[in-house]
Amino acid sequence: MEISALASACRMPLEARQIPFALELREAEPAAAARCVLLGDGIGRVQVLTHHHRFLDLRALQNATGRELRAVHSDDRDAVCRQLGVSQLPGIPQVIATPMWIDAALLQAAEVFLPSGQDQQWIRVDQAAFTRLVSECRIVDSSRQLQADDDDGGRTSIDRAVEQFTTLRIRERLDETLHVPPLPEAARRIIQLQLNPDYELTDLSRIVEGDPALAAQVVGLANSPFYRPRGAVNSVDDAIMRVLGVDLVTNLALGLAISQSLRVPAGFEGGVFRYWLQSVYAAATAEALARCMPRKSRVSPGIAYLCGLLHNFGFLVLAHVFPPHFQVTMAHRAANAHLPPNLIEQELLGISGEQIAGALLEQWSLPTAVHRAVRYQSAPESAGDCQSAAQLLALTRQVLASNGVLAGEPHDPLREAQLYESLVLDREMAKEAIDVIIESSDELAEMAKRMAS
Repeated sequence: MEISALASACRMPLEARQIPFALELREAEPAAAARCVLLGDGIGRVQVLTHHHRFLDLRALQNATGRELRAVHSDDRDAVCRQLGVSQLPGIPQVIATPMWIDAALLQAAEVFLPSGQDQQWIRVDQAAFTRLVSECRIVDSSRQLQADDDDGGRTSIDRAVEQFTTLRIRERLDETLHVPPLPEAARRIIQLQLNPDYELTDLSRIVEGDPALAAQVVGLANSPFYRPRGAVNSVDDAIMRVLGVDLVTNLALGLAISQSLRVPAGFEGGVFRYWLQSVYAAATAEALARCMPRKSRVSPGIAYLCGLLHNFGFLVLAHVFPPHFQVTMAHRAANAHLPPNLIEQELLGISGEQIAGALLEQWSLPTAVHRAVRYQSAPESAGDCQSAAQLLALTRQVLASNGVLAGEPHDPLREAQLYESLVLDREMAKEAIDVIIESSDELAEMAKRMAS
């Protein structure tokens, strides 16, 4: 949509009040960009116009207004956008019949860039004009600056938390809470099996078949149209030999056994199906990208698959380790969808799900590349010898965010390009592999349903 074709509904309040403005097209968010968040409670809905690069603190908002507001469901927000014919909520008062509150931080900037409702299109107004525009709106002190360095992909935040919560203290906290179950027996036996370089197919089959639920999952997935089996798969041996192979079954069974040891908590939008849908997309994408890497530096496709399957395992662990704070964390993730989840968790809890998942997976003796990739997926530069695996997982998230698969995952085109370059990936080859996965949405959804059952 051209800037000149910007919806008149966004221009009328400006022109009617004689507010001087300029329409600008920018690939990246300006430093003084604003964003509009639609919140609601039992009283009704409000729009909060806040600073794009700050953390919207719902607790501060409650203290200031006495209202326990939460982000409206994404379906409701999308319905409002469809009615307006825009891709995101515009930051102009009076465009929709919902009161708008203004974050006090926006009144400190020399000029403000208001979201127009269309991607990368901004309405620039100076502070005097902005003050006149919002003169009838309520001013609230509702945000704060994140401590993380925006230029290092969250590395500063993670390193700070590593210093504050050492691996020993994380383990002590896990032991004290008694909310995290021990490593499932099937997973323990698979890990032991991996330590033996000469293990045989029958050894793996025996372990998987010893857990009827796990065996049913493996056979069911081997029958999935995504893997295009020739004829029905009727046994674990059949799944290994004819369809999936030893490496994939080993890592698939390990990931399933670990993930299903913790339940997807109530309050996660989309529930258990969405959790597994994101997991299977990430697993398939990470494996496909790994196969596109140069052979000398390639991450094992099986390890890549397991990293993708467990990329959001920290979400499950946090729900068990910090149950009283989980709903608060989820509410803030919904209200700050522009920020990486690990930074929100760090801001609220002092530790991220990625850190605590990495510590737990290390304690459970998973391969080093797996637990370090999960732990440092938001800051691959800190992953040491496992940097490529962490970069691959970071790229997987960026790719899926750009295709709208990982809801709430911010997409950074510059970061995505840097990761492609660091991994020496041919973008055209990778794009072809990713297109196959995106086009397999029905098959992957069927796989997620099987895992969620």
